[in-house]
Amino acid sequence: MPSPHGTTSPNALQPALELIYLATLQPELASPSLRNLLLSNPNYFSYLPEQSFRVVLNMSGDTNFESLGSVSYIPILEQLYASIEIKRDWGYSVRLRDSSSREYVRFYLSLDGGETWRNEGLTAVTVSDEPGANTRIHLVTKRIDIRECLELAEDPPLVRAILSWNSPPPPDAPDWTPLWGNVVETRIRTARHSVRRMDPLQSGSWGRHAEQSKSEVRVGRPSDLSDTGPVGSKSAGPPSRNGIQAHDFCATAQ
Repeated sequence: MPSPHGTTSPNALQPALELIYLATLQPELASPSLRNLLLSNPNYFSYLPEQSFRVVLNMSGDTNFESLGSVSYIPILEQLYASIEIKRDWGYSVRLRDSSSREYVRFYLSLDGGETWRNEGLTAVTVSDEPGANTRIHLVTKRIDIRECLELAEDPPLVRAILSWNSPPPPDAPDWTPLWGNVVETRIRTARHSVRRMDPLQSGSWGRHAEQSKSEVRVGRPSDLSDTGPVGSKSAGPPSRNGIQAHDFCATAQ
């Protein structure tokens, strides 16, 4: 007769034991150890829910390896920019220059002060170990067409960017917290297209990275263009011209 309590899958037993062992380590040791296990086998913990890492290891939003710096909008290019700070020279690949490690950034847009969010899509950059390297800055971009939305919005829109190492942020979870990475919000102050190309980026903290421009790696490759759209429940948006609400336009402007 089967046990009324069920059985533990043999495939999940060793990873579960490994997770319990990691829980006995100090957080500064548990995080790199977990990262190394996932680098050697990305599916090692596939039988365990992601929530188990948060509960057992009390881990989320670890920024010891990477973090978002500035998040900005360039009206003349109609692009969102985010800078990713790579803080260590190891912990990103098993072999030198291995391209199996990625930093993902998903952007969300809100026209109602953060009550509802629209998924603006995903972008990513490949990272690898670089022994002896100093802090590196990668730039990722995402092109969005929000001119009409900005004209219709009563308040300056909010942009939320979620950075996550090797695990793409889900397209319908603006409040999602990554295991490794962080969340940054910024407000788009203007959509004027008469800006000069030398004008500074809007908002964010770009200035603090200016001295690191020699190590900057500029990339901008959209890795997912099919999952943009509104998320969560849709509330009434700000009034607009011709009876069309700003949220309605943004939902169909793609």
